[in-house]
Amino acid sequence: MPLPDGWTAEQSTGDYPFRLFRTEGGAELLIYRSDLDTEETIDTDEQLKGAVDEVIDDVILHLPGAQVLANTGFYQGERCGFVIDFLSTDSAAGVTIRNRFAGLVYRHEDGGQVLFTLWGRAGEQNWDQVAPAIMTMQEGFRYEAPHTADVFTAATSRGRWQMMSLALLLVAILVLLRMRRGSLVGRRNRPRLWRCDCGTWNSPDDHQCRRCDRPREAVPTT
Repeated sequence: MPLPDGWTAEQSTGDYPFRLFRTEGGAELLIYRSDLDTEETIDTDEQLKGAVDEVIDDVILHLPGAQVLANTGFYQGERCGFVIDFLSTDSAAGVTIRNRFAGLVYRHEDGGQVLFTLWGRAGEQNWDQVAPAIMTMQEGFRYEAPHTADVFTAATSRGRWQMMSLALLLVAILVLLRMRRGSLVGRRNRPRLWRCDCGTWNSPDDHQCRRCDRPREAVPTT
């Protein structure tokens, strides 16, 4: 991730969250990481939108003085993500805070995903001064560990194939049941074969034995 002039990485033990700050202007950028297993992954743009809505409803709107200004989602092949711009209030200082909350999602080769949250914030009066640097860090962030070329494709394709396989299986069962049902009904309604005294089985349409030419009427029915 690029580190603009004037920004410093706070000394860390190596665990998330990481904090970068700019003393002049009182701005900071917090970086969080969340690992998503295969049951929690974001596999479609609809799920991405739902995740953004949940972040807004369950997190942001619970902050003091929260006011959402804009929110957008994006897909960039190897990653997808969202950006939420909002205002909040520092109750202790009585200051309005401008926030740019960005989420970036990558998919691991095992099917799980990793979500990086980059939360930039500063006093509203200083926002124009620090916003370009915050955007540079958020937009320039890259995940260097192995990950898939498409954040959606792996899971989406797998899910589609699973659905398709299930659908094909259901169709096959229905066809099989129809075939069995049809054959049973056909057997019940179909005229029976008849057997001549000479031992030959004849079609219901045969009026005489195919072997000895004996008339069907002359054969006792059983």
